[in-house]
Amino acid sequence: MRRFSYVTIFLLLLSTRVFAWPSHLDSLETWGTKPLVGHAALAILGDTSLPARLQAALEATYNLTPSYDKHGVAASVIVPGYPQWSGAAGTSDGTNPMSAALSFEIGSCTKTFVAALILQLRDEGKLSLSDSISKYLPRYPNVDSTITIAELLDHSSGLYDYLNDDPAQRALRDAYENDPAKHWTPAEILDSFVGPENFKPGQGYRYSNTDYLLLGLIADSITHQSTANEVHRRFLSPLQMSHTFCSWEDSIPANFPHNYSDYIPSIHRSVDYYSIDKTAQLTMANTAGGMVSVPAELARWSQALYIGQILSPATTAEMLNPSNYHRLTDGFYYNLGTMLEGQTSTGQLIYGHFGSMVGFVTGMATIPQDSVTVVVYVNSLTDTVIAANYVDALLYQILNSPQNGVAAGPEITEAVSVTPNPVRSLTNFWFYQPAMGPAELSLYDDLGHRVRRIRNDGTPPGEQQIALNCAGLSNGAYFYRLKTPQSVKTGVLVVEQ
Repeated sequence: MRRFSYVTIFLLLLSTRVFAWPSHLDSLETWGTKPLVGHAALAILGDTSLPARLQAALEATYNLTPSYDKHGVAASVIVPGYPQWSGAAGTSDGTNPMSAALSFEIGSCTKTFVAALILQLRDEGKLSLSDSISKYLPRYPNVDSTITIAELLDHSSGLYDYLNDDPAQRALRDAYENDPAKHWTPAEILDSFVGPENFKPGQGYRYSNTDYLLLGLIADSITHQSTANEVHRRFLSPLQMSHTFCSWEDSIPANFPHNYSDYIPSIHRSVDYYSIDKTAQLTMANTAGGMVSVPAELARWSQALYIGQILSPATTAEMLNPSNYHRLTDGFYYNLGTMLEGQTSTGQLIYGHFGSMVGFVTGMATIPQDSVTVVVYVNSLTDTVIAANYVDALLYQILNSPQNGVAAGPEITEAVSVTPNPVRSLTNFWFYQPAMGPAELSLYDDLGHRVRRIRNDGTPPGEQQIALNCAGLSNGAYFYRLKTPQSVKTGVLVVEQ
């Protein structure tokens, strides 16, 4: 299976009582040239039960997590009119309680910092998004020098993803198996691990970590400082983010929880990667995903970025304008280093980013109009739908605002492990079925047409496996629905032939 994917299939598969996927991406009048400061018009204001309900929701969601993926979760929430809340549930290592003070590898949430730096440099007149990268960088193997900065930002460069496109996973084996203590440089990565392009620049939209590795080098070239220094000076220091680090250059902190990945169905257990040196994995991720933070600080960053405190009013509006978003091959809507994650039941759009490293999943989500932010860290990469459940449960408590007691949150989507994902031909769906009954797996294309269906009747209770042959399907994102008598499990499967 893929041990490492910065663009984790982590769509918010959430209840329509809180979220719905945008039915269109038309421009809205609110995306003008004024800062989006958030009107904070929430019915929840004055509800003193909110902190207790957030903690209860976190613990209730943890208790519903399948036993094989029951590790830990830490979260932080910003709601106008309340002190910032942070909480945790589960364990950091199987014994000790999880803590929101522990450091996490935030993976591709790093891209939001790099994109903000590039956009600030544009606003300062130091670059144009239409500039070709040849203006700032030397030639690298398999990197088209005519690619523009804009094409790197929105993943339309067509560049080979050095982490996810190699079937042999050479980069990942080096980082986790061969030499985990090695300190990688961007030049070494670009010279060694970038294969032939997926398409010509501007001819499609496909997520590539190589894009943001190059953006970091462009920022270095323009500022004559390291991207790490600029991120600290411009963002981390002003926001007092003293526990957030650019780990390709900063010292790597030691206070990590254990990180679990690669669920092994035969032993009902995930692999613990805690003892592996983090130097190679974080320096190889570099400006594409090598930052480390704590939930409270990443929440402050997401809040500041999306309500207009980091970028100019015009650039903030450009970043959040829904008509500027394009759908990537993995299913995400993307623009300028940001994912459009969905919308609330009242039509408020939700922005942020998701990230994953081996055994770490991070989700940051902000609703600019209400100045509400939720950040969730999970020390497991067994099934990212589980992390989405936590985001859903917390936002439900905020947006639905029951005044007394803990209201029942949205139905929990149980976990299903899909390996490999992305898939070339054959993939396996692993899940737990507590009682006898049929199991039906359906796969749908982005127009809602069912393209595969497998039904198993009279399935006995216990660990289940359904093998799905994807040969003949076009490349792209598909949505699966796994129905059993007890639950419906949903998610995204990416086909890359």
